[in-house]
Amino acid sequence: MAEETYPFVGRWKCDDATFEFTASTYNDGTSTRDILGIEAEGSGFILTLPGEQEVIVSEFDDTGRMVWLYWSTGERRVCQRL
Repeated sequence: MAEETYPFVGRWKCDDATFEFTASTYNDGTSTRDILGIEAEGSGFILTLPGEQEVIVSEFDDTGRMVWLYWSTGERRVCQRL
C-alpha cells in the first residue's frame, strides 16, 4: 500500500531550524517522533504526536511556504520548502 502524500511532506526551513515530515514521522531538527494521527482542519492539518502534543501545519501556498504552529505553546513559525 502506498503512503499517502500530504502537502507538508518534505524538508522545510522553519526560522532557524530544519523540519522534516513524512506521512508517519516528524523531525524538528532535534529528534524524530511518530505522527499518531493526521486530521484535516480547514486549509491545514493537525498532527497528533506522542504525549498528547499537537502540531498544526497550514496556509500552504504556491511559493512553497507553510505556517507551523505548536499548539501547546502557541509558538508559530513560517516555513519555506527546501
